[in-house]
Amino acid sequence: MSAATTPTFHAIAWQIVILTLSVVTLVFVAIDSLFAVTTETSHLFFVVDTAICLVFLGDVAYRGLIHPDRRRFWRWGWIDLLSSIPAIAILRWGRLIRVIRIIRVLRAFRSTRAIVGHLFRDPARGSVFTIALATFTLITFGSIGILNLESHHEAANIRTASDALWWSFVTVTTVGYGDHYPITTAGRLIAAVLMVTGVGLFGTLTAYLANAWLARAAIRNRDLTSAHLDERIDALEARLDELERSRSHPEASQTDHG
Repeated sequence: MSAATTPTFHAIAWQIVILTLSVVTLVFVAIDSLFAVTTETSHLFFVVDTAICLVFLGDVAYRGLIHPDRRRFWRWGWIDLLSSIPAIAILRWGRLIRVIRIIRVLRAFRSTRAIVGHLFRDPARGSVFTIALATFTLITFGSIGILNLESHHEAANIRTASDALWWSFVTVTTVGYGDHYPITTAGRLIAAVLMVTGVGLFGTLTAYLANAWLARAAIRNRDLTSAHLDERIDALEARLDELERSRSHPEASQTDHG
């Protein structure tokens, strides 16, 4: 792959985001169609899917506007557009075509190692991207799991889609308000996974921010030091010029001194 055709970090990262969201929504459709889930779990699917559909619609609109050949784009783009409409399950299966097309784009790297190497060419940006994607995935599937496990029990206090999303968010961020909590063993296991993973994710994010701040301070100090050295070099060059003139014109130098 030539340098001219190598996709940028942002292009590859966005393709992976769209791929992940497409797979997540297809998993939603499969679970909702093949398994007996609670009404609230189906509602949670709808809430998350609607939010993802807004991302898909924005992606289709942007790609349609910037594509150099719009007629060629809409040859397949109409499928992306229809599959971005929320609440119609049959249309969502059109996202399979989007998944296949994205995988074909990523195949240009020939291996997962090449994709990871490209994303982590800048470790800081790669880490932030991974953290954001992992946090979204954890919150989404943590909410689904906890709601399906807890809502069957009379004593449970996680009963609605909003309860589950709120609980997953405060758990993965390790805030833990305590207003909602699991009472089943399986639910507590999900909580433990979210908490441990959240500590690692946000610890990595904190380290990145600290490193970025130190790097900026180092660059600022280097610039100040460079400016100071430039001033010293200019002063030395002026002194050398003065000495050179004194050697070339000793009479003038003696006259100047008295």
